Amino acid sequence: MRLPYREPSGLFDGAAESVWDVRTWHNIATGTVTTRDYNYRTASTPMDAAVSVRNDAVTTGEYYRYAAPYREAGDDSSPEPETE
Repeated sequence: MRLPYREPSGLFDGAAESVWDVRTWHNIATGTVTTRDYNYRTASTPMDAAVSVRNDAVTTGEYYRYAAPYREAGDDSSPEPETE
């Protein structure tokens, strides 16, 4: 169905179907959160994490983050650089 868009400038629209207002919006609906990192000093240690987020929304998406500042596996709360 195609409806013409016309401004409501008159009192009579000729009884034609028309659109007088359009509103759009979006919401981000995350279904999965995934993180991945790499530390060259401990290259064999996996630093991947994924968690499913329970949501009542009909549509879900995926949030993927790469190269977060983790120094070692399990250290997700202190992103400060390593001191020597």
